[in-house]
Amino acid sequence: DEARRLLIELTSSNWDYVSMVENVNGNALPIGVGLEGFTIEALENSHRNALLPHHREHVNEYILENKSHFNIKQMKCKDYNSCPKLSLTIDTEKDLDFIKKIAKYFGDGFNKLKTKEIIDWWKVKAI
Repeated sequence: DEARRLLIELTSSNWDYVSMVENVNGNALPIGVGLEGFTIEALENSHRNALLPHHREHVNEYILENKSHFNIKQMKCKDYNSCPKLSLTIDTEKDLDFIKKIAKYFGDGFNKLKTKEIIDWWKVKAI
């Protein structure tokens, strides 16, 4: 749903980079679920010109630090997918335990979950 919207925006316009990571007008996807799209030209430009180590670790860093060289769009996610207080990253043991709770609750359907389903579950469970 959101990925399709982002891809359509990227391919049907003159954007070099389209992001659905940042909070836009109060809406943001859960942490760890953000989306980014780049043109091959933007990635090649970044590869050619990036000099700092963190530019190699995260391909978006050079682009975001050199916004004047790129056409950038920050997209707002749909209201029903907005939940900026929810984190779905796995950076710590606690994060992994949380994802395991989600997997246990949703069972066999876990690998086909939509973001909205996790958000709705999280809001009810208030974990």
